Formats: sequence, C-alpha cells, structure tokens
Amino acid sequence: MSDAEEAVNGVPSLLKMNQVQSVYQNAEEVDEDGNLIVLKMQASNEFKAKFNLFVRQLILDCVKNARSQGRKMLIPDDVPELEDAT
Repeated sequence: MSDAEEAVNGVPSLLKMNQVQSVYQNAEEVDEDGNLIVLKMQASNEFKAKFNLFVRQLILDCVKNARSQGRKMLIPDDVPELEDAT
C-alpha cells in the first residue's frame, strides 16, 4: 500500500508507510546466546490496512477522551500509556 492509496473502507492512510516499515524492518531481538539479531520483518498489505484502521481508532479514542473532559484540544494525557517497546 503506497502512501497515496486508501485502506479498508475508504479510510485514507494515516501514516507514512516508509516510516512504519523502518520500525519493523529494523526490529531487533537478542538470541539465547546474547547475540543481537536484526529481524528484517515484512508486513502484508492486509496487516498495513488493519494497522491503519487501528491508528484511526486510536485517534478517535483520544478525541473521545478529550471531549469527555469538555476539551477541543488534544493533549498528551489523551494518548493511552503503552509498554515501552524499545
């Protein structure tokens, strides 16, 4: 899916896929011997489309949280806390 393509149900691509790809294509793990291994993961078009829908829903959840507090300004506290995956 290119940046210009639309994803599932006409939802436009919300992220630059080359930026997303750089994360999973350069993901690393440590093997049982302590060696760092670059995984060079790949993603199917279906993954990319579903991930885009996930990002859209995440944004809408942030908006919902802000509106529940009577705000029209999104702030960092509107973004759910995630486990540090770095």
